[in-house]
Amino acid sequence: LVERQRAAEAEGYLRHALELAPADIEARRALAVAYSTLAAAYAEAGRLPEAIAACERAIELAGSAQQAEEAARYRAQLERYRAGKPFHFDP
Repeated sequence: LVERQRAAEAEGYLRHALELAPADIEARRALAVAYSTLAAAYAEAGRLPEAIAACERAIELAGSAQQAEEAARYRAQLERYRAGKPFHFDP
C-alpha cells in the first residue's frame, strides 16, 4: 500500500493488527518492522513529520517486544529523519 501512495491506509491496517493482538510479542515485532518501513516511505516522499512519528512508533513497539537491537536500528533511522534525510537500507 505504501508503494502505491496509500500510506494512510497502510497505517490503518497496522493499527488494526495491533488492536487484534496487543500482547503478542511477535505481532509487536512485525508491526515495528512495518512502521519502520512506513517511516522510510514517508521520508522518501518528503513527509518527514510523518516519518518521525512512524519511526517513534516502531521504536516503542520494538522495545515492548524486547527487541533492543531493532530498537537501536530504528533510533539511528530516526536521527536521519530528524536531520531531514531519507533512510536507505544497506543491501
